[in-house]
Amino acid sequence: MRSGLVTDGPPDFGLPDLLRTAVELGVATLEFGCGNWSSAPHLKLGALVDSVAAREGFHGLSISALRRS
Repeated sequence: MRSGLVTDGPPDFGLPDLLRTAVELGVATLEFGCGNWSSAPHLKLGALVDSVAAREGFHGLSISALRRS
């Protein structure tokens, strides 16, 4: 079983702290809010789309969804 995390849950964490904590907790996938009700505190979608380095900086975690509710 793979566990996941909706990243809006800990909004006070910066992305580096969120990633480190997710790895420490054994989380495998991340679901990022990208707009509408979410302030998208952990994701710069344009940078993620434009930069290979940004996409590879997730410490082995997978993105399960980019959600725009």
